[in-house]
Amino acid sequence: MAKNKKIKKKLYTHATCVKLDENEYENISEASKVTGKSIPEILRSCYFKKPIGRPLIANDMAKTIRAELKRIGNNVNQIARLMNSGIYDGWHSEFRDFHRDFAKICQLLVSYSRS
Repeated sequence: MAKNKKIKKKLYTHATCVKLDENEYENISEASKVTGKSIPEILRSCYFKKPIGRPLIANDMAKTIRAELKRIGNNVNQIARLMNSGIYDGWHSEFRDFHRDFAKICQLLVSYSRS
């Protein structure tokens, strides 16, 4: 005779609320009907069954880098004011190149910290 094995049901101790728009709710409700799974089961399987993308830069590190870039930017602005006043001649092309590269660095940092 086969012994009755009790299947332990996973105990969920935390709850959360997810707000969906009408279209999202219709899609997940339809998926629930088709698969026979509850909406929380579908959401859990979508989230936990695949690796979750992580940002390339941690948020606290991005804040530190942004602060440093802001300080550099302030220094660059001071230099630009001096150059525009005519005190320094012959640096316009180098400064323009630096400004372009600095703007690219700032844009990359913003895009990496949001991803």
